Amino acid sequence: MVPLYVKIFIMSKILLILILSYISLPTIISQCNDQVRLSSQAEVDAFRIKYGNCKKLLWLVLDGSESPIYNLDSLYALEEIPFLQLRYLDSLRPDASFKNLKVVQELSNNSNSRNIIFPNLDTVQVLYHTFPDSSQDLSIYKNVKFIKSKISLLGKGNLKGLGKFTTSPDFSIGVSVNQNSNTLENLIPESLVNLMHLSISNTSNLSLKGCDKIKKIFRFNSNNNKCDFTGILHITEIKELEFVNQNFKDVPTLKFLYIDTINFLNIRKCSNLFLIDNILPNLKSIKSYLQLRENSDLDNIKIFNDFSIMDLPTWIPSGADVVYYPGKINIIDNPLLYHCDIDFICRALATYPDSVLISNNSPDCNKDDLLRQCTSATKEVGPIPDIRLYPNPSSGTIHLVAPIGMSRVRVTNMTGNLIYQAADFRDEINVSSWPPGVYLMTITLNDGTRTVKKLIRNE
Repeated sequence: MVPLYVKIFIMSKILLILILSYISLPTIISQCNDQVRLSSQAEVDAFRIKYGNCKKLLWLVLDGSESPIYNLDSLYALEEIPFLQLRYLDSLRPDASFKNLKVVQELSNNSNSRNIIFPNLDTVQVLYHTFPDSSQDLSIYKNVKFIKSKISLLGKGNLKGLGKFTTSPDFSIGVSVNQNSNTLENLIPESLVNLMHLSISNTSNLSLKGCDKIKKIFRFNSNNNKCDFTGILHITEIKELEFVNQNFKDVPTLKFLYIDTINFLNIRKCSNLFLIDNILPNLKSIKSYLQLRENSDLDNIKIFNDFSIMDLPTWIPSGADVVYYPGKINIIDNPLLYHCDIDFICRALATYPDSVLISNNSPDCNKDDLLRQCTSATKEVGPIPDIRLYPNPSSGTIHLVAPIGMSRVRVTNMTGNLIYQAADFRDEINVSSWPPGVYLMTITLNDGTRTVKKLIRNE
C-alpha cells in the first residue's frame, strides 16, 4: 500500500506540471508567430534557443546593415514565413540557405548576396528582388513552382534562371533600372494569356519578347525606357495605359494598332510625342479618365474630337511617384498644345465642368478661354492651314506666309509672358531685341482657325 501522503505528494506534482504547461503553452505558440528582426550573427544563432523547432514564423527580417551575418544555420526548421525581408546580407558565406523553407507569401530580397539559396522553396505569392550586380540571374529561385501574383525586379541583373512555374490569372510583372540585354521570355509562363499589370521603368536593351501569347493587359505603364516594345504591339485590350518621362524618339516602333478603347489614359512629362495618333492611331474611346500633363511637344488632340464623353466613375490608381489631378479630364502644362476647342472637350465642359481641368497650355488652350470658344462661331473647322515661318531660328527678321490673311498674331515666352501682339498682321516680325530663347507664336487667320508655331531666337 502506498501511503496517503505519498499519493498526495505525487498528485500535487502532476497538478503543478499541468498548471505550468497551461501557462507556458500560449507563450510558446505566440513566440512561434512573432514578428522577428535579426540584425547580427549572434541574434541569428540565438533564434534556435528561443524558438526551438518552430516551423512557421509570421514575419522575419534579416538585416546585416549594422553587423555582418555569415550563416543561416539556426533557421533550418522554418518551413513557412508569410513575410520575409532580406537586407544587406553580402557577408553570407557560400551556400547559406533556408534549408526547409517551402512557402513565403511576400519575399523581398534586397540582400546584395550571391550566396543565399532556397533549395526547397516551392510557393511565393509576391517576389521582390534587387540584383546586386549585372552578372546575377534568378537561379536562386529555380525550384519555385508557383509564383502567384507578382514578380518585381530592380537592378542590372539577368532575367534568366527561373525554372518552370505557374501563376494565378491576375499575375503582374515589373522591371526597373535594367540596362542588360534581356527579354521577358523567362518571366512569363507558357499558359499565361492575360497580365494584370506590366510595369517597365528606366530600362534599356530590354525586349518584350515572350509576350507573344498575351492577349490582354489590364494596366501597362512605361517610364523613361529605351527598349523594344514589339512583343506587346499585338495586344487587343489595355484598360489602363500610362507613359511617364518617356522620350518617344527612343521607342520609334511603339504603336498600338489594335487598341480602340481605353478606360484610363495618362501621358505625363513625355517628349517627341506630337499627336496621340502616333501611338494610338485607332483609338475611338476613353471610358473613365484622361490626363495629358507636362508634355513638351504635344500640339494636337484632334483624335478625341468625336469621342463620347467619359461615362464610367472616375477611379484613380495609386502610384508612389505619380501625381494624379482629380477629375475626368486633366490637360495641364503642355506648352505647344493649342487646338483644344474640339467637340469632345466642349461636350465635357457642358456636362461636368467641375471635372474638366485645362490650364497652362499654349494661349487659348485653357478652361476660361474654352468656355467662350465652345460657344463661339469662330471655332476651328477643317484641316490646320499650312503656315510657313522662316528663317527659324533667327536673330533678325522672321517672315510668316499663310494661305489667307492673319487677323491676329500673339507671341509669348515659355513662362507665358506676352512678348508681342498684333492685329491685321502682314508678314514679318523683327526679333532682334528679344532675349535668346524659345517662344510660342499663336496665329489666328481671318476665317477663325488658329495654330501655334515654335519660334527660336538664337544668339
